[in-house]
Amino acid sequence: MEMAKATPADSSKRGDLVFAQKRGYMPWPAKLIDNSDRLCGLVQFVNTNDRHLIPYAKIWTCNQRSKQEFITLQALQCEEFYEAILATELIDSQPPKGKQQQELLLLDTLLLYRNTLHVEPQFIEQVNKLRRCLTRHRQDYAAAQLAFQKLLELKPFSRLLLVRNREAVESIRKLVGFVNHTRPNPNEPQMVRYLAKRLIRRFAGVFSISTNISNFWSSYYMQADIYRRHARLSECDANPNKST
Repeated sequence: MEMAKATPADSSKRGDLVFAQKRGYMPWPAKLIDNSDRLCGLVQFVNTNDRHLIPYAKIWTCNQRSKQEFITLQALQCEEFYEAILATELIDSQPPKGKQQQELLLLDTLLLYRNTLHVEPQFIEQVNKLRRCLTRHRQDYAAAQLAFQKLLELKPFSRLLLVRNREAVESIRKLVGFVNHTRPNPNEPQMVRYLAKRLIRRFAGVFSISTNISNFWSSYYMQADIYRRHARLSECDANPNKST
């Protein structure tokens, strides 16, 4: 891929959005504060109070070309970078389209994880096994434990996998409160609740929310709704597997 074009001092205005790379760090969205120096531009990095003089060779125009270069799957693993990109799109968008622009950016971010969907059939298969072996009339705890173990070991998980399979995720959520009053051994239902909670914590980790499960559910349902509203079949059904 061709490298994004560095922003020369005479082609950018104060207040323009750019990508700037501080030494030792990855390129980060920023606002050009001062371009009066011939060698370096003063930038303020988005979502921070940090202002730095950056050589123009390490400053790039914020456009589609540079976004394709710098907004990568690996970079988006950094939650601070992801939030800075969202803030940049909000700044760059027109007021009437602000919310829609943010949602479309989120959708584009989710779709970067298409290559993780090869595990979707296994994910659905194991969730369906849990549904079959933990019903009102049938409780096969050995099979349930095995299904949980396979889900916990499944890699790679992604937000795209989870938002595409909302019904499956909600099935796991229900098992967090699993009870069975007909069993004399309370340890077996307790085991189900414990493993369900472990799996939910893993889901939360994919969303970079590991300490507050209620925040995870809020973020999850918001992103699942955005995916459902905006995803087009031609883009998002690259993998035809569906939750059943």
